Amino acid sequence: MKRNVPWIVLLLLLAAVVYTLPDALTDRLRLSSFWPTGTPSAAPDNETNGAFQTEQLRLENADLRRRLHLLSRYRSDLSEDVPMLPARIFFRGDTSDWRRTAYIDAGTEQGVTPGMAIADAHGLLGLVAAVSANHSRITMLTDPTLKIRSLVAPGLSNGTNPGVEPSQGVVESPDGNGLKMLFIPIAAPVQTGDPVYTSGRAGRLPRGLPIGWVQRIAPARDGLTHDISLQPSARLRSAEQVVVFLKPPMALEGTTP
Repeated sequence: MKRNVPWIVLLLLLAAVVYTLPDALTDRLRLSSFWPTGTPSAAPDNETNGAFQTEQLRLENADLRRRLHLLSRYRSDLSEDVPMLPARIFFRGDTSDWRRTAYIDAGTEQGVTPGMAIADAHGLLGLVAAVSANHSRITMLTDPTLKIRSLVAPGLSNGTNPGVEPSQGVVESPDGNGLKMLFIPIAAPVQTGDPVYTSGRAGRLPRGLPIGWVQRIAPARDGLTHDISLQPSARLRSAEQVVVFLKPPMALEGTTP
């Protein structure tokens, strides 16, 4: 019985080789048919890289078209010729202050300085707060430290409307959550839906940049002015393509543009 043990071991090894051989051959045939020439990894890598480069070019072209459209829109809408720089928001502040802070891919090397206005395709986003060589931090409209001189009048474009004198006020965000327009006299004929624009009065911001529109009106506690809530024009949460208006900068705190 002991003399038969080696033969049994050899038979088991032979059976294992025969069992795995078809799988190996099948796998090789399958690889050969999928990659007819060269190494198995060469073809899919080249194909993937080509598709990636094509997609990158498509995205870059779309990005360029959006920037050009944004620049042409403001060149035609504003009442003055203002130098502009296209930029992109690449990061926003943490969850506690996303409404108040954002960062763009342009800085001092592109001519950006603190206090310059930033807008998306819909309106004013905020002001440049700090700059480095190629990046800038933006203080958004909903930051309580920001106060913007503004105009409101029914149906106006760029802050003017024949026969209706625009009312001047200040837009701010007292609680950091929404926009308010202050100092509008109770006698001013302001209505829900009226647009609000930058006044350009101090010469530090372009005149006619959309800020928002009147969402709610009520008498203020002093009985002399309106309590006006605004809906922002700009997409504060989702804006990506922006324009920097290369006007003389304004201080962020202690002054009202």
